Amino acid sequence: MITKVLKVSSLITILFVIQGCMTTSTIRNAHKLRDHTILQDSVVAIGRSNTPTTNNEAVIVGLKHSYLLTKGGQEVFEISNSLDSTCINVNLESYTIDGKTYVGESPIRLRATSEGFAGLIQITYMRIYTNYSPAELAVLNRIGFVEEKGPAAFFIFGEKRQFTKTISLEGQIYQPVTNLAEVKTKFNKERTLIITGDAVPNNNSKSLFYKVVELPLAVALDTLIFPLSAPVAALLAIDEMKAN
Repeated sequence: MITKVLKVSSLITILFVIQGCMTTSTIRNAHKLRDHTILQDSVVAIGRSNTPTTNNEAVIVGLKHSYLLTKGGQEVFEISNSLDSTCINVNLESYTIDGKTYVGESPIRLRATSEGFAGLIQITYMRIYTNYSPAELAVLNRIGFVEEKGPAAFFIFGEKRQFTKTISLEGQIYQPVTNLAEVKTKFNKERTLIITGDAVPNNNSKSLFYKVVELPLAVALDTLIFPLSAPVAALLAIDEMKAN
């Protein structure tokens, strides 16, 4: 009787293990269908639309498409209009190469939605610690920047004082702006933008979709602001800063 109980108990245990493996496998397989890159673009600047139907909305200007911001664009312009654009960086990250830690800008990553895209960007603002004026600090506080200290700060070995703000973006994907050639003459740097989405299994293949608004869009050249590849942070070695 004891032997039978043990056998039944062992069988139940095996079934739970198998079921657990199947569940894990299912979750992993489901996860593989998510976060595929469905669009990669190079973006050069942000401007305001001067097209009547979208007048004054912020637009991220890309080479393949343009990205009309229905949310978050006004915050970006407020930052640009209120602060020194040479101190603004977008999506900084640290990484290590051959034992040295570097700080650079990671791609802007957004998520495809039923209407277009959504996601977050982090704006980092920094300059030499002693160069901040009381008025500038007041502006940073007013528009929602938070000072980063300790391990959260990229320049913990230098004399730079760092503030960050996260902005939520939403918008729609359009065709390239009609005056793209003129925009490109203003800025010579590009920044990678990646939009991810779900792969939809269909007849043993994966179909990837994103929605593009088939309407013309242009930006006012006099509203173009900082290029999305900022000049201050790229490939700056923390070890070298520490040595200096």
